[in-house]
Amino acid sequence: MESPTKKSLRWLAEHPESPVASRASRALEVIVNQLPEPFRNGLGPDTSLEESLQRLTSQRSAMPDKDPMLSHIDAAIIPLVEIQRGMFGGGPYELLDLKETNLYAKVSDILGIKYLSEADSIDVQQEVEGILWGPARRPLVCLPVQLCKGKAVNVFLLVDTSAPVTELSPSVFTALGCDTIPKAAIVNLGGFSRTRVRLCDQGEHSNHRDIPILGADFLADNKCLLEVNYPLKTVKIRFL
Repeated sequence: MESPTKKSLRWLAEHPESPVASRASRALEVIVNQLPEPFRNGLGPDTSLEESLQRLTSQRSAMPDKDPMLSHIDAAIIPLVEIQRGMFGGGPYELLDLKETNLYAKVSDILGIKYLSEADSIDVQQEVEGILWGPARRPLVCLPVQLCKGKAVNVFLLVDTSAPVTELSPSVFTALGCDTIPKAAIVNLGGFSRTRVRLCDQGEHSNHRDIPILGADFLADNKCLLEVNYPLKTVKIRFL
């Protein structure tokens, strides 16, 4: 049986019984009508989900840091990732053992920092150490986040090297002083003042509506060295 990721975006969009049909339509809209021609590179309705995602992520990884066109690539990648999550019933893995309540309670106790409390500093640190949480040993780190010149808050982020984009939850944006929750923003994350972030996927099939994600974009753009120590249940991020 053919994998659903091998289906064309047109096929996915034209089958309303599919839970990802509306997302496929949105992805097509972005790719066909919003993605600049140089980045489209032959992508279209008859390109498979898998190939579309591979081509776009490959282009993104080859682009220079801070390239202003990154936002156009990200706008096309995000709906494709959402489709992939929808196909697998909420993502490639479940987060049943990690809830926002854990961040406020047990994780705060372990790290010795209250989740979303005011941060002492927004400066870049040479090294950040976190923990491996729960039976699934999920890597969590704490980084200060600041929006514009407002207060900086301590945010616990799930380190996910398979996530193309860093995402913040509605609770984080509220703690940063937002009256309305934005779909995307540029924040100071861990001292890196031009970090692009998105709102966590709030869709029906999302597995992390309220769990902030530290994605591969941040790790790559800021030349991070990720070290996971399973015996000690720790994770470290070094900024080179």
